[in-house]
Amino acid sequence: MISLPRRSCALRRRHRAAIAAPEAMEERRMLSGATLGPLATIPPAAQPTIQIQLAAGAAAWSESSPWGYSPQQIASAYGFNGIRFGSTPGLGAGQTIAIVDAYNDPALVDSNSPSFESSDLAQFDRQYGLPDPPSFLKVGQSGSASNLPGSDPAGSGVPGNWAEEEALDVEWAHAMAPAASIVLVETQSSNDSDLFAGARTAAAIPGVSVVSMSWGSAEFSGETRYDPSFTTPAAHAGVTFVAAAGDHGAPGMYPAYSPNVLAVGGTSLTIPTSGGYGGESGWSNGGGGTSLFEARPSYQAGVQSTGHRTIPDVAAVADPNTGASVYDSYDGGASGPWMRSGGTSLAAPIWAALVAIADQGRASAGGSALDGVSQVIPSLYGLPAADFHDVTTGGNGAFASVPGYDQSTGLGTPVASLIAPALAYHDLASWLAIESPPPATIVAGQPFGLTIAVVSPDGTIDTTYQGSITITMGSDPSGTGLGGTLTEPVVGGVAVFSGLTLTQAALGDTIDATAGGGAAPASTSPIAVVPGAANRVVEIHSTPVGHGEISVTVAVVDAYGNLVTSYNSGVEIVGRGRHARNQPVKLAIAQGGYATFARLRLISGHASSRRINPAVIEGLVAEAVLFNGGPLPVISMHAKNHKSH
Repeated sequence: MISLPRRSCALRRRHRAAIAAPEAMEERRMLSGATLGPLATIPPAAQPTIQIQLAAGAAAWSESSPWGYSPQQIASAYGFNGIRFGSTPGLGAGQTIAIVDAYNDPALVDSNSPSFESSDLAQFDRQYGLPDPPSFLKVGQSGSASNLPGSDPAGSGVPGNWAEEEALDVEWAHAMAPAASIVLVETQSSNDSDLFAGARTAAAIPGVSVVSMSWGSAEFSGETRYDPSFTTPAAHAGVTFVAAAGDHGAPGMYPAYSPNVLAVGGTSLTIPTSGGYGGESGWSNGGGGTSLFEARPSYQAGVQSTGHRTIPDVAAVADPNTGASVYDSYDGGASGPWMRSGGTSLAAPIWAALVAIADQGRASAGGSALDGVSQVIPSLYGLPAADFHDVTTGGNGAFASVPGYDQSTGLGTPVASLIAPALAYHDLASWLAIESPPPATIVAGQPFGLTIAVVSPDGTIDTTYQGSITITMGSDPSGTGLGGTLTEPVVGGVAVFSGLTLTQAALGDTIDATAGGGAAPASTSPIAVVPGAANRVVEIHSTPVGHGEISVTVAVVDAYGNLVTSYNSGVEIVGRGRHARNQPVKLAIAQGGYATFARLRLISGHASSRRINPAVIEGLVAEAVLFNGGPLPVISMHAKNHKSH
């Protein structure tokens, strides 16, 4: 299905005729009213959404020096410089943003190329003190780095051409998320069929979490068939699609009208000379409106009742009069490579960068990249109003910017330091952490304690948590239980356990902690339980050795029956009872807690007999007594009925 391109950038110049005539005519035809483009069954041509500001007092639209807002100014205005995940700044680290545009910009060069240092992106970075992206790569519509398209047929030096669009998209996605990698997917043409294919290719690239699309066309019947192009591919981590809403007021553009896409409208932004946020109004050309073909998505149920999809969802600076600085040597010509650009082409990559930063935070909390339609967009509609700058003045002609949601600026512009964490931790549960662990070595029966904290996804202790924590044995080589109070309430985000005991000696015991509310469990590091003090003697075995003698092995144990391997003192066998003499029989020195009496003869009470009488042997009792300088309990051992020889 063939469609002619239509860009989502708007041009603000004195000499409108400088725009490529066929595209300008097509743009005016399709945007002049809702009765033209929407009735087509073939997608109209897509156009970039960039607008170029004419330099003051001159006919030039490019300059030798920067003359738009800098990355630092916009980062400060929208709070990008305040994004933190714990102590880590939010810069998009570990994420990849894919940008889809038509044709090739020869001034953008892969970061692994020897000529990268002289490329437009590198020059932009040097000007503003930005680090180069971890990786910048250009690929063609099919994903091949060796099959790039030709340059825009409109030629260089034409304001609002596709090369200019690419320079804006790449430089400003990078400016707002400087630690993210960038992939630029360049399609064969600006036909919608090629651009939609490029979007599918972009989303399927490993590591891509956001796809930015600063282009669009008028709505057309059958557009819903293309909505699946803007969904996360199977077996791929979540992908969010971001699209410019358009630069011609109402109606807006497709694919921004797709319910699978985060649609971004435009504002006029004021930044004080001291920096920070100075206020905004709805931009007169910002795209917005009600779809003719897309049903209202569930995430908009709380903000509008038209029965159809409305756009934009959110907004950012787009007015070229308050636009951003862009370096474009391919188009700049003799007057210089710097221009001040706007359009929702600027607003879209700003939001794409914000989503990439949120994905960075999500990864640090153990989550996977966000899916746009099921997570990002519904989450934005569920955020508190304080997370946005609510734009309440201005409008796009058809719709005024009013308090709350509107079809000029959507929910508003970002307070990035609030939105990024909110998106990052969307639907992630808290987890338990061992705040104060038990000792690495515990004496059997000796009381110990531990403290367990409930940690929010942002890494801070959740002091609002209400509930309790229960502990149980995890890995338990000894097979014993855990003594003490095993369930404690959470107070101020922590549960304190004391008076716990483990009584069986073992290496590798662990304790597991669980809580309600979906909080992930925690386990202690392995614990070594060692025996307590020597407490008594137990018989291990006895064996006849002939001539009325037996060999007896005894073990020295603590109060819980653990072998006291450190006991290397004496053990006595003492005969007791009416048939035995009440005197020591034999002394042995224990080694590693064991003592063996090799040839033990129990003497009966009959003075005439020195041999064990099998008839009375069971009445004889022997007691093993620890011989270590102090009285200790003893254990009696009944002599076995070993037949004498």
